[in-house]
Amino acid sequence: MSLTRRTFHSAAWNLSSRLGSRAVTVVGTLFLTRYLAPDAYGEVIVASTVVLTANQLVNLGVGHYVVSMPTADREVVFHATVYYLVTGVVVTVLILALRNRFGVFFDAPHLGHFIPGLALALLIDRIGFMPEKMLVREMRFRRVGVIRSLGEITYTGVSLALAAAGWGGQSIVAGNVARSLLRGIAVLGSTERRAWLSPCRLNWPVTSKLFAFALPMWLSSAAAFAASRWDSLLVARFFGPASAGLYNLAYSLAEIPAVHVGEPVGDVLLPSFAQATLNRRPEALIRSTGLLALAVFPMAVGLGTVAPTLVAALLDPQWRAIGPMLMVLCAVSVARPISAVVGSYLQAQNRPWSVLRLECVLVASLLVLIATVGRLGPLWVCAAAAIAAGLYSLAGLFTVNRFDGIPLTRILAVLWGPFAACILMIAAILVSRSALYGVAPRPGIALVIEILVGGATYVGAVFVLTPNPAREMLHLAFDAVGFRPAADRRR
Repeated sequence: MSLTRRTFHSAAWNLSSRLGSRAVTVVGTLFLTRYLAPDAYGEVIVASTVVLTANQLVNLGVGHYVVSMPTADREVVFHATVYYLVTGVVVTVLILALRNRFGVFFDAPHLGHFIPGLALALLIDRIGFMPEKMLVREMRFRRVGVIRSLGEITYTGVSLALAAAGWGGQSIVAGNVARSLLRGIAVLGSTERRAWLSPCRLNWPVTSKLFAFALPMWLSSAAAFAASRWDSLLVARFFGPASAGLYNLAYSLAEIPAVHVGEPVGDVLLPSFAQATLNRRPEALIRSTGLLALAVFPMAVGLGTVAPTLVAALLDPQWRAIGPMLMVLCAVSVARPISAVVGSYLQAQNRPWSVLRLECVLVASLLVLIATVGRLGPLWVCAAAAIAAGLYSLAGLFTVNRFDGIPLTRILAVLWGPFAACILMIAAILVSRSALYGVAPRPGIALVIEILVGGATYVGAVFVLTPNPAREMLHLAFDAVGFRPAADRRR
């Protein structure tokens, strides 16, 4: 199987598993809003962000090294495993010792009660981290996808059942622990222990080699996390846990196309770019960006367009304030997949410091915008996040142009078709909504109609505006599921 087909097959498995599990998680979260008020949900989210921030500060970047260097031997992997596990234990002890101070800082009196369980889930995740990276390095995305999907289903089932039983915010904590346990057991059972835990003496030459690459990736990963999570902390600090709960739910819905379509493709592209020859990588970057835009743009733009109808159809009245937030934040999902492809390309080109600089652009612009414009209100925080994501993507495109001479015009050329089709899709959805206004159907029926009208308009538009990429996407999709059109079978 060619590298292109193998990459697409891996991406298809990674995407399908992520989308399926995410659908379960989203439905579960929507049901959770019927049992949890925004302030209770916000406290758990802030506690989770605090724990995950501590985790990212000692991420070390060793996972990127293991995936990006397929030839790394067991000695290097063992060094990475030991450093990652030891720092995990240390940070767990620290966040447990400081848990009550976090509650005081964010004016969330119950926040400290959630941290012990979340810290336990964190520690379990760190144990299973390196085995999962070994599966990714081997491009065993089918196994990774199944494990992640089962983990999300477990989280959703446990948290929803306990929320209905009256556990409140602790239901989310218990769901996190259950998910981490299942994933940890599954990945440990799916990898050969000697591949990542073959004991050897720790030494400086291997350590220096490991961190020479991993350090910038560690810092860029921390910056990326800060850009994606610290906005919730700032919202909680400025406007309270209830606003943080509303903002976080809106962001979680808005980032579905980016996180569960764009980033899984980025996961697949990293080992794929690494195995491709140097002269093929620029063309692969352009092609991947265009195909990813075909898939992500309509999901992101469509989600923002149907947001008012979606909120009215699915959410409890106390959560209706997320509608305008969702409309603005969907711009993040338009921009982030582009930067995900660029990031994978730069890692494969062994330019970790370029990745770090880009992440610093993102986190600096986001935090500055939120600390200034964002103080006007939560909706302005959403606008700040969207603007920062756009600046990040533009910086990434200028970076690959500067270092590798990849013309910006070629990248923009593969984006214009999906973007133009999205404009037509927006118009069709708004026209259908206007036509339904006098009929006044139930919100659920109106939502289905808007989705069908928007989807049909987009598909028709891309086959007219960009027929070749659209046919290639369709062919790759058929190939991924084992279906070959009659014309291909006759060849």
